[in-house]
Amino acid sequence: MPSTPICRSTACSPNRARPAVTLIVGIKCRDGIVLAADSAATLGNVGERTIRQNSATKLTIVGGSAIIGTAGSVGLGQRFAHDLETHVNGNLRSQHPTVAMTSLSDSFHKHIGKEVERARPFMSIIGNGAATGGLMSQSLVAIGTSGGPSLFQFDHQASPEAATDQLPFVAIGSGQSIADPFLAFIRRIFWANDAPSLSEGIFAAVWTIEHAIQTHPGGVDGQVQVAIHEGVGKGSSAKMLANSDVEETHQAIAAAETTLRGFRNLISERNEPTDPIPMP
Repeated sequence: MPSTPICRSTACSPNRARPAVTLIVGIKCRDGIVLAADSAATLGNVGERTIRQNSATKLTIVGGSAIIGTAGSVGLGQRFAHDLETHVNGNLRSQHPTVAMTSLSDSFHKHIGKEVERARPFMSIIGNGAATGGLMSQSLVAIGTSGGPSLFQFDHQASPEAATDQLPFVAIGSGQSIADPFLAFIRRIFWANDAPSLSEGIFAAVWTIEHAIQTHPGGVDGQVQVAIHEGVGKGSSAKMLANSDVEETHQAIAAAETTLRGFRNLISERNEPTDPIPMP
């Protein structure tokens, strides 16, 4: 009897497709793009998770000038990265942002379509969820275009959406339900009326991943990985931040949390009852 194929994905289910045990955050800044991710990943056999590792690299630098991060099928993410490199070596960086994200969407969708056709005969045998579990993925791409640094999101159908100055942040993966409200809170406090700087974006992205690691029940874990993109068009570049730089950000976050704890004393002082005014 042939062995059951191994699903090398961050989540597999025999009954239904589930989002990956992953969190990737992207922030469009006024001088670049920040992507941050956790490093936990699971391996499984169809619906059974076998192991979890906290050393997965979820952000990939492509051609020295673009970044891609995929939540979901690892195999699809690898093919998306290859397609992105082909486009980067072509004329993608000189294109208008809408044209660029449409070109990437068309390329990514071809791989998804092939996997759908391969899964279709097995749906009646092993169930829709098990047959299509490896198809569920989301991706973030940071790249320089003619319009400047661009942040694109692609859903499980490879439908694209570009981050804007009005909606500058995006989160994908199972940690999204925790990340979105936290990012909205950070934006309201720190950069409600303008786009964040790159350093502010790094701070917000790392704090969000750190918060999700501490609170998410489904396995967002490991070290925080950060990549940044800077520049316009063919003059753009991308790199991973060194662990020492990420650690400095963790220290800044700890200082911010300490300051917030100190605000509790101010609240307590304001709410303390005052001495009654003596009667004449």
